[in-house]
Amino acid sequence: MLKKLKYLAHFQIDMQKWDKCVAQSPQGLPYTFSFYLDIVAPDWKAIVEEDEHHYLTVMPLTEQKKYGISFLHQPLFCQQLGILSTDPNISQEKIDAFLKIIDEKYRFVSHYHLNTKLKISSLSTTYYTHLLDLSTSYTTIFQQYSADRKLNLKRAIRSNLQIIESKDIEPLIEMFEHDIAHKIQGGVAENVYDLLRKIYQELQTRQWCKLLYTQNEKGEINAGALFAFYQNQIIYLFNAAYTHARKENGRTLLIDHILKSYAGSAYIFDFESPEIEEIVYFYQSFGAKAVPYQVLHYNHLPRVVNTFWKIKKKIWQLFA
Repeated sequence: MLKKLKYLAHFQIDMQKWDKCVAQSPQGLPYTFSFYLDIVAPDWKAIVEEDEHHYLTVMPLTEQKKYGISFLHQPLFCQQLGILSTDPNISQEKIDAFLKIIDEKYRFVSHYHLNTKLKISSLSTTYYTHLLDLSTSYTTIFQQYSADRKLNLKRAIRSNLQIIESKDIEPLIEMFEHDIAHKIQGGVAENVYDLLRKIYQELQTRQWCKLLYTQNEKGEINAGALFAFYQNQIIYLFNAAYTHARKENGRTLLIDHILKSYAGSAYIFDFESPEIEEIVYFYQSFGAKAVPYQVLHYNHLPRVVNTFWKIKKKIWQLFA
């Protein structure tokens, strides 16, 4: 039986109850714990279903405010959110009740990503992540690599790259800032790197991650990746490489190293795919399979507000 749902401001959320619910939820992800949400969306709100002592079902609402209007927006470093429950089978009645509250509270949802375990027939927007089951042997996993991926792995091995584990996130940020950030439309704000630093620190404190680099024979770091670990999931959370070293295929070597290290285990490797064809092709070349998750998106704002936003955006782009 569905209990009454509550919409809670950030200060009203019992974080211990929240984290216990997330930990017991089959939909749980690192991004959905309170410490992670506090970093990527400091004033996040929530919808909760609770009994006398526990949160039974929760939904984080990563709210932003612009020109006095509150709306939902998917934070950086946070691929999926959605509804999480201690009950592995979330009823349609419960899903509808949660979505009804969102519709009442927000006239605008820019993008809000649900998780792969939640299916809602009324939503038409679908994105994909790419998952690789590591329960088989490394030999079997390697056989699924494309011919190009096998060739590039051989090139990486011939480059005599050394894989090192580190607790210093700065080289990874430096590589991204130097060779990748300028390719992103609109650029990358400095606070984005601060978010990453905080996320890494919290994951590292909990021993929920591995930070790996490749180093050439001169001792120079040329590629790196941050992998998050939670329950049976390994998430390819963030990566970077210097452009001049791409031919050495350091990132291929790092991913292969993790797949080899955890082959035959219960882990699922999540590539956290963006909607970029070239990157999707790279992840599929390891044998990863596309898995859908749905996206909540709508705009019920008055026409005059939308017109105002468009004008402000054009002005910002003109002088940026």
